[in-house]
Amino acid sequence: MHQLNINTKASINRTVGLDFERLQKMSAEEIDAFIENRIGKRLRPAKALKGMISRGSVFLFGNRLVSSDYIDRRLSKI
Repeated sequence: MHQLNINTKASINRTVGLDFERLQKMSAEEIDAFIENRIGKRLRPAKALKGMISRGSVFLFGNRLVSSDYIDRRLSKI
């Protein structure tokens, strides 16, 4: 199993506000609720596709993932 080094764990602690061991024991919903409470606003995905909500997809949050409907619409304009 991969081990995180001390610097990475310290970075996670500074960014999220939880130590790594406690973070591992929490569910995704608990982590989201903790972060929302800490920053004072709701977390929301940058983009959703047909009711799907992203859980950590870099491509979906970075708007790099597009639906097939979007591709079809763009191609129909050519």
